[in-house]
Amino acid sequence: MLTVTISSKGQIAIPAKIRRELHLERTSRLEVCVERDRLVLTPIRNESWRELRGCHRGARLTAWIEEEHQRERER
Repeated sequence: MLTVTISSKGQIAIPAKIRRELHLERTSRLEVCVERDRLVLTPIRNESWRELRGCHRGARLTAWIEEEHQRERER
């Protein structure tokens, strides 16, 4: 068992050994909940939508949607 200290800002540091074991990185997100008298931190794993953020930057999506809509109307 490892011990951590709460900072004056209410923050805790997760020990490197645990971060490596759980594959937690700098931008990893955790769900925080209380179960009885325990604080439980659970890694949020399925956020694949976040990986797509910005992948269409600069694309003309509105124009593409309008063109697709026009093609559907013509069918």
